[in-house]
Amino acid sequence: MIRSLRDVLPEHLGDYGGKAVNLARLQKIGIRVPEGIVVPTQEFSRFLNQCQHLETLKILQQEETDIEAILELAEEFYQDANKFEIPPEVARDINHGFDSLRGNKPVPHQSYAVRSSATIEDTVQFSFAGQAETFLCVSDISSILDAIKSTWLSIFSPRSLLYLQGKGIPLRQVRMGVIIQEMVLGDVSGVMFTANASSGDIAQLVIDATWGLGESIVAGKVTPDHFVLQKMPLAVVHSHLGTKAVYSAPSPKDQPNCTVLLETPVEKRGTYCLTEKQLRELAQLGLLIEEHFGAPQDIEWTYQHGQFVVLQTRPITTL
Repeated sequence: MIRSLRDVLPEHLGDYGGKAVNLARLQKIGIRVPEGIVVPTQEFSRFLNQCQHLETLKILQQEETDIEAILELAEEFYQDANKFEIPPEVARDINHGFDSLRGNKPVPHQSYAVRSSATIEDTVQFSFAGQAETFLCVSDISSILDAIKSTWLSIFSPRSLLYLQGKGIPLRQVRMGVIIQEMVLGDVSGVMFTANASSGDIAQLVIDATWGLGESIVAGKVTPDHFVLQKMPLAVVHSHLGTKAVYSAPSPKDQPNCTVLLETPVEKRGTYCLTEKQLRELAQLGLLIEEHFGAPQDIEWTYQHGQFVVLQTRPITTL
């Protein structure tokens, strides 16, 4: 059953995935999170049932598959599986869920983000960060359905399969939920680690920030502003001005359903994205999230209309 993100509970991990569970927990403690719906892992399984006769899938699901075989078979399987359509009854359910999410929104031309939420994703043991696809600024149901299918199939990409093999996770045990969330077009975005993963210092908090959407940081396209704060008492101990040569923004109206990189105006390149007051507010938000989850967190955030919005949180698995 497709659920509102608000209705996902911790015991739904196997049905809706780790990212959805974490975001729902944040909403329940009053932290601002974009509204969304979640397509359950069951729908992924129903789509995959169409592919069970493919020999490439059978081989990939064998635990003894070696790296060379993975690299050879992953692309072949993707091409074959991509020919299948989402089952009509599944597409109908997604369409109904999307209609309920859109409702009578006051924001004109609202776009959406389509994100993976695998059963092993954003958990204490595994992050699965960057392995599955994310689609931003998607606006219509046809593009939503295409993005969902691509998100499902991205679990069979070489990087994803190699990650699973390296962690000793059998492919057949992984199921993929998908989150459809309202896009928040922030003025500033970034990532925050509520511990210093580089030094291992849990008494410090690290923030990277840039103009526009956070995609440019996550994809490594920009050198962001970099801040290190001590937690108690809360204070900025180090700041480094990033070049921020480009920023990520929604694509023009004649090129919907994607983002583009634009040159940052010169005056913004030489200016920090966040004031000290904003840094302290963001850090306090991070400490609240860390306390709630009981462990240091890796948090993606954006800043719009004077408020911070949390896009996802996951435990830091590298400490």
